[in-house]
Amino acid sequence: MLHAQGTRAVIPQVSLVTTTLTTGGIIGCLCLPLIADRWGRKVALFVYFLGALLAVPTTFMLATEFSHAVLASPIMGFFASGVTAGFAIYFPELFPTAIRATAQGFCFNFARFFSAAGPLLAGLLTAAHGSFAPAIATIGSIYFVGLIILIFARETKGQALPD
Repeated sequence: MLHAQGTRAVIPQVSLVTTTLTTGGIIGCLCLPLIADRWGRKVALFVYFLGALLAVPTTFMLATEFSHAVLASPIMGFFASGVTAGFAIYFPELFPTAIRATAQGFCFNFARFFSAAGPLLAGLLTAAHGSFAPAIATIGSIYFVGLIILIFARETKGQALPD
């Protein structure tokens, strides 16, 4: 019975952290187009990938108190969720009209194939580290891959869509 009462006490805390995380993500999604229009697509994506690369492990490894999680989660959401808005801007500008829809669909969904292994990887890393926080911090290093890919990406700001 005590366990059930303790669980009920945690639910409002989880809800608040989830709400602040989601709010940060929404704000991040709204801000990314403004940043991309001002500084370019590559710079905007670089800022967001770097922000997520730093915010995810920081949030999970250093937020040891509830108040820390409430303060850190919107920052993590801003970058980690907000970066997805950049894909809707950038992908259409990369491909010619004849393959634009197919190429965008492929790019949007290609990562889902690999992310399907995420829960298994999270479980294995949690077992190896003995805790969920270092496992998620490790998985958060995926944003480093985005930074590497950006080195080879081209800037599309101010260019006409390819025919």
